Amino acid sequence: MLSKKYSKEFNEYLEKFNELGSIDYVSREFLGLMRQKCYNCNKSRVECAFQPHCENRKYMNVMIEMKVNLNDIPAFCYSQQLRNIKDFLDGKAHLIEPIDYKLFLSDFIELLSIKLKIESKNYEKLLNEITTKIKNMKGKIYKIHRKGEKFNYFMLIAGGIIYYIDLMKEVVTVNLQNKAIETENELKDIIKLYCQYFNIDVEIIEEMAGWWYLKTTFPSKKLKSDKIFYDYKEKIQEFSNFINFFQEDAIVYFLIDIKTPLSQNWKHSRLTVIKLGEIFKSLNELSKKIA
Repeated sequence: MLSKKYSKEFNEYLEKFNELGSIDYVSREFLGLMRQKCYNCNKSRVECAFQPHCENRKYMNVMIEMKVNLNDIPAFCYSQQLRNIKDFLDGKAHLIEPIDYKLFLSDFIELLSIKLKIESKNYEKLLNEITTKIKNMKGKIYKIHRKGEKFNYFMLIAGGIIYYIDLMKEVVTVNLQNKAIETENELKDIIKLYCQYFNIDVEIIEEMAGWWYLKTTFPSKKLKSDKIFYDYKEKIQEFSNFINFFQEDAIVYFLIDIKTPLSQNWKHSRLTVIKLGEIFKSLNELSKKIA
């Protein structure tokens, strides 16, 4: 199909084109096509519930990120999104795995049975309530809140799942995975969350602008061979541009290269949350095998 064959080229075109007429044309055509697709999908509630036409309700996430008015969002489809998230939070069977599922903050706190209203902007109290609720549902959690002039987000990880609350947009993402990390502060925060969750000590070496190393160590005195390190080097290299290890006395040092949002090659090698998570999962597996 043409859409699959040229999807990469189309993405590159969207990133760099500057013809306003073309932008307007693509926007109008896309939104018109998706409007018809939503109409056809919502005509059959069975299809919308069990096999939505936009593949795991990805267009619902797009509409929420676009700040589409709630009155213009297909009500039944959004209700299914909320139901799926509620079942996921409650540990029940759910129809679709909620990956990068988005919902409005007001609906998220309602799903958690929190009585506070976000209109008060009393975010600290609200975030404490959210933390308590998810901790009761999912067990041990780790959290980070970062606030600045142009950003205000809260992240927590529980059971390996990251919940990302954008307090500027008042939008929540459940099971954050495919987000491209936007700033170096955000990258540091996600690294910190994974370090806490997997109980791995990682030192960030800021080699130069846009280029960091993650440095971690493993004991090696019990090992008869370093084959396992080569195996995991190959595994981690799927998610990193470069990885190396060296041994000194009874310690093995791992150096994992990661590009940051300031890298000149960031557009072609953007690091996503799930890629970073896979690096830490592999390090966690390795630490357990050699313990």
